[in-house]
Amino acid sequence: MVSPITRGPLGSWMLAAALVFSITASAAPESGTDLLTVRGKGHAAGTGALARREAVADALRKVMHEVLVRKAHTDDLTLLRPILRFADRYAARYEVLRTEELGEETEVEVDFHLRDRDIDRDMARIMLPRLPAPPRVLLLIGEQHGPDRDLVVPDFGTAETTLRQGLEGLDLKVEGVDSLRGLYTHPQLVAVVTGGPPAGGAFARERQADVVVVGEAGVSLEGTAGSGEVKRSVCRIHLRVYRVADGDMTYDLNSEAAIYSEDLDAAADQVLEDGAQKLVGDTAMAAVLAVLGQIGGTTDGVTLVLEEPRTEARVATLVEALRGDPEIAGAETLFYSEDVARVRLGYRGPMSALAHLLDGAEVAGRALRVRTVIGREITARFE
Repeated sequence: MVSPITRGPLGSWMLAAALVFSITASAAPESGTDLLTVRGKGHAAGTGALARREAVADALRKVMHEVLVRKAHTDDLTLLRPILRFADRYAARYEVLRTEELGEETEVEVDFHLRDRDIDRDMARIMLPRLPAPPRVLLLIGEQHGPDRDLVVPDFGTAETTLRQGLEGLDLKVEGVDSLRGLYTHPQLVAVVTGGPPAGGAFARERQADVVVVGEAGVSLEGTAGSGEVKRSVCRIHLRVYRVADGDMTYDLNSEAAIYSEDLDAAADQVLEDGAQKLVGDTAMAAVLAVLGQIGGTTDGVTLVLEEPRTEARVATLVEALRGDPEIAGAETLFYSEDVARVRLGYRGPMSALAHLLDGAEVAGRALRVRTVIGREITARFE
């Protein structure tokens, strides 16, 4: 085993003070769950120790290129060159599994253990100001002030407010629970928060946002400090990040914070704020990466978002018509409500041609008008 690769100078190059998620990266402890193990091969001219080191560096460059292509959903990594340039910064350690000298060339096979969260944070930092529009994030955070109390989903709860202010400070567009009143009952919102990925994904597909963050924030008293009555108030927050386009859960985030207090109620707001503040940076990171997956995703599919379709029959008529178009390899309704519907289209051609095909299409006496085209997503409305 070779000792960990020394971090490169990218840390000094980053505008860390500008973005919280750059700062968070250095503050978070490294754990095995944050490491991504990837195997790769590398080559270098010559033989001997120097050639082996150069072959390992070549393998790392190739591995990092493959990882970034997968994460960015594009082969064009021009904007991510700083990450590739300082690829050694992201390798916590590596093991050379095989070294072979082939004439005047050396080949190695290496397992790299990459700092996955650091890669994601730096990608998000680079890409956020270059997105077509700031990510639209909906927060749905439940709070439980003590294990003997019910979980509630409050308007402007402490955890939600802290996250919201932090994300807005990074120029994301954020809505909270208050935007859902009148659309869902409180028991329905609690069911989404406690229902796990299936409930969260279904809820996300119903919303008009880019990303939905569903979370639980629990506060409890644990242990004692010495012989006194002061106890440790602990907050644990668990967030799940969903991409609205398909309801996929793209990130799972956790934090813990604690303070000493004689009374749980007196400590709850402070410890909730501390726990939520720790997640601001990584929540922004997850939102950016989810949007990248949506606008730069696979080239054989398009998401058609229909605003205020009003009737399911109208959407069904449109889907049936699109299935008959020779340029479209299938159409499927992912979600329908009177406010929004999402249709998945099998389409590999240019987006401009598809937008031209859809704009002005007559469906049940109403004309379809394209409003926006962003990446592989088209938003349209019946007039």
